[in-house]
Parts: sequence; structure tokens; C-alpha cells
Amino acid sequence: MHFAKTKQDFHTMPNHPLTVKPLALATLFLASLPISAFACGVTDKPPVKKIPSNYIAASNNQCLIYKFLQDDAVKSVTWTGECKDGYASGHGIATWFDGENKPILRVDTELDHGDMNKKAIMDWEQENGCEYKHMETDMRDNKQRGHAVIEFTDGNKYVGESNDPNVPNKGVFTWGKGSQWSGDRYEGQFLNGIRDGYGVYTSGIYTDWVNQGIDFKTAKFNNPTDFDDYEGFRYEGQWKAGNKDGKGKFYSKDFNYEGDWVDDQKNGNGVGYWPGKKATYEGQWKNDQPNGKGKLTTEELRYEGDFIDGNRHGHGVYYLYKENSKYEGEWKDDQTNGKGMLTRNDDKWYQWYQGDFQHSKISGKGELHLASGTVAVGSFIGGYVWGFNTVTVPKPAYDNPKAKRTPSLGKWVDPNTYVEQGWFFNDKLVFNCKSEQDCYKIAKTDPVKNKFIKDTEKKREYFELNSTLD
Repeated sequence: MHFAKTKQDFHTMPNHPLTVKPLALATLFLASLPISAFACGVTDKPPVKKIPSNYIAASNNQCLIYKFLQDDAVKSVTWTGECKDGYASGHGIATWFDGENKPILRVDTELDHGDMNKKAIMDWEQENGCEYKHMETDMRDNKQRGHAVIEFTDGNKYVGESNDPNVPNKGVFTWGKGSQWSGDRYEGQFLNGIRDGYGVYTSGIYTDWVNQGIDFKTAKFNNPTDFDDYEGFRYEGQWKAGNKDGKGKFYSKDFNYEGDWVDDQKNGNGVGYWPGKKATYEGQWKNDQPNGKGKLTTEELRYEGDFIDGNRHGHGVYYLYKENSKYEGEWKDDQTNGKGMLTRNDDKWYQWYQGDFQHSKISGKGELHLASGTVAVGSFIGGYVWGFNTVTVPKPAYDNPKAKRTPSLGKWVDPNTYVEQGWFFNDKLVFNCKSEQDCYKIAKTDPVKNKFIKDTEKKREYFELNSTLD
């Protein structure tokens, strides 16, 4: 069974919806966040003569307001509330303008000596780097602290904690109709506006969710090991810098995984399950695929051994339940290749074979014991006797009309044992010789025998390239 993916592989997602567009909660609302300057109403206090460096005077009344919106495009600000000791105070609306006197941002809030310490309602009138549209947030010391609701221009929305961005904040981020990931949802921890800590991400259409009345987007399904292409998936676990990292569980219609993640890929120890194939892999993962030691089980088989990039590769033990057979030996690219031993505990065909394998077939030098009692020791190609071989046949097997015997070349060594030794061509003895070297020596002076050898060599080369004898 091959678990290699059809594109990239188990594929990283730095630009996928799971990399949440930074909320920039830090830049927005700390000392660097734009909000507004406020004009002031009637006051009997004269304006402050010297303007502190981190404040700006409202153009309509010279009330001082903290520089929330630090943007080169900002040229002025107005304030509709009162002034106290020259500073914007009480409830009012601060509006920030560009050089053409067009509004950039409006903030409805209550100021204390020009500073924000209460709830603020912000509406952006122009496009901005963070794509903000509307925000309602608690403020303290001109910084975002407490609870916030943030709406973006593409319909995305964040609801949750909005405290120091350098410490974990909990919240819910949903993708809106204007986003290609419309309907996706993340609930969990954020650090610097990015998923970090524990969180749950859901996407797509999953039958159980639909039955619950939860509406998620439809995503094209291509490959059951590609994270982006599930018809519906859910990840719950640890995140780091926007990526799945740590312990986590992934669920979808076609693939489930529980285990270790590193940098958005399955890495470490984990268990993968393919419901459609009723297949389970438990073991080591790297680069989103089985890599290292692992165990693969289905209703029909079990494999324990080495994997490379999703393929059985290295040394492994394979059990095929239907045939009651076992193979132990070398693997390459998901096929038996190299030295190995195959056993079968029934009387249908063979009992055991030990020797060389290629393309998951008996091919090379080896010893084959059939259920009939026949033993072949020598050379094989694709599961058939080709080249020099010694075949020992008990009398009951000799009497089988389907057997390819050459009585003129074989001999009875005793009343119950028949032996054929020499060069075989497609399971049939074509000329006698005592060893492989002896066969080549005899064929040098016999064109017919030499052709058998040459054709056998061509057949072996063809099989090595095409994994078939046809």
C-alpha cells in the first residue's frame, strides 16, 4: 500500500487559511495602533501651549489627543467632544483625515485627558494594511486590553481576548463570504495575532457537521493525504507560529491522524487511519508521510518494518491473511526486492521459498518448496523456473498431467523420486548440464542451446525493466 502523496507532500500550508491573517493586535492597539484624534467642544480652559511629542492637536479645536493612528497618510484629526485642561476628554468622536481631507478612521469612545481607557468603536473609511473594517474593543492606557470584536473587509471576523499580544489570547476567528476559505473557523489561543498554543480548526463539509446544522464551505477533494483537499476536516491540538506543531488530532471523511506535528507536517510518532481502506498505520512519520519504523494493518494484511516516504522500504515482515502467508526480508519502493523468505501454510501451491525477490515476485537465485513436494533449487524469473536449476519431483507430483516434464532429459534416482537438472526455459528443461558454468560451456558449441541461454538473459532484462514476462 502506497501512502505517498500526489502533490508536494503531507504539503506545507504557510499561505493556507490555517495561517491566519495576522490580527496585528499588537501594532494596532499598542503605542503604534491608529485610532484617532479628537476635536473638542466648548471649554473655558485655554489650550495647552506645548504639545507633547506623542499627542496631536485636533484641527477644529486644538484639543490634544494621543497619537493612536501612526500613519504617514494621516494629516489631521478632529474631536467632537469636550476639552479639559487642553486635552480631549469625555465622550466624543475622533476622526482621522488624509492630505485630501478624506476620513481614514472614526473612533467613538470616551477619553480621559486625551487617552483611551474605555470601550472604543472604530470604523475604517479607507483601505488599510490589516484590512480592518469595524472594531469594538476595550482600551486601557491607549492599548487594547480586554475583549474585542474585529470585522475585516473580506467578511472575516475575530471575537475574543485582546490583551498584550506578547502573551496568549483566546478567541474565535472565522472566514467570511469574501474569503476563499469562507466558513472555516478557528477557536483557540493566539500569540501576536497568530495561532499559537491550543486550538481547534474546522473546514469544509463533513457529514456529521451538516447533520448538526453547521454550515461549512465546500472544498474540492483530490487526495486523501493532502491537508488542503479534504471535503471536510477538523484539527484540534497544539499550534506554533500559525502551524500545527506538537500533539494534535486531525479528522476528515477519508483520513484521520493522531500524533506529533512539526511545522505543519506530521513528524514524530503517530497513528494514521484511512476509513475507506480500513487501513491503519502506527509508527514514525517524517515530512507528512510514514518514515522509519512502523506497522501497517488492514483487514487483509499486516506489515511491520521500515518505511521511506510512505513506501515499505528496507527490512520488514508481511502477513497476508487470505493466503495464510508470511514474507520476511528486504523491500524497495513498496515491493519485495532483495533477499527474503516466503512461507505459506496451506496445500494450494508452495510451502516456502528462500532467496531473491524482485518486483514482489520470486526472481533470482533461490530454493522453492511446493506443496506437492516438488523442490526447485536454482534460478527463477518472475516466479517461474528459468536458467540452471535442479528440480526434484516425488512420484505423485510427477503424475500430474499439468506438469511440464521432459522425460527424455530427466531421470529416476529411485522408484519414488524423479530429478531434472539443467537449463530450464519457462519452467521446462531444455538441455542437461551439471552447473550454470557447465551450461554456458556446452552452449558455446551448440547454436540451439546458446539461443536458449541468450533468450533467457533477454527475458531477465525485460523483467527487470518492466516487472512482467509478457
